[in-house]
Amino acid sequence: MQKFIEWLVGRDPQLAEKYEGFAKLKAKVAAGGASNPGAVRTEKVWEKEIPEGCRKRQKDERNETKEMTFKEFVLNENEGPTEIISFGAKNGAPLAPPSNIIDVRKVFSRNPYQNKKLRHLRGTHPEVQADIMLTPNFESSYAALLNQVRQLTGPVYVGCTGGHHRSVFLAEKLGKDLSIPVKHRDINK
Repeated sequence: MQKFIEWLVGRDPQLAEKYEGFAKLKAKVAAGGASNPGAVRTEKVWEKEIPEGCRKRQKDERNETKEMTFKEFVLNENEGPTEIISFGAKNGAPLAPPSNIIDVRKVFSRNPYQNKKLRHLRGTHPEVQADIMLTPNFESSYAALLNQVRQLTGPVYVGCTGGHHRSVFLAEKLGKDLSIPVKHRDINK
């Protein structure tokens, strides 16, 4: 929560002055009192006054843009990871706190795109999954990734180069292990 508030205030330094109750929320978080979701739920946030730059956008299942307000993001943020979203870095980074964006390219260096037989397949295909699992130290790297994601709150974005192979496979695996929904932003781009 503290990282999210720092990120949001960094985007708009006058944020505390714009929202009635935000200063109290920030003080509660700093004091460790907002770790309980109920503490945040009692704060008053004026949704109609949220500037455009502080809104979070994402695509829903019908590929329509949906806005999550600051209040929705804060409420979701106290519940642990709420969904895993794969993306491709070449299509742009998601609008999210930096702590909720995980680039898997270095740790999971085996890239199925390099294999011409696998290039046209996606991370949901068993051959692609088997190839990614051949990455050196896959099990320990995945365990570390799973532990990192468990520490996060709200939507978690997992990215690779194109958003077709590694991020899709890892998002699916994380979603299954954490029992949370999975979306693939760039799987068909």
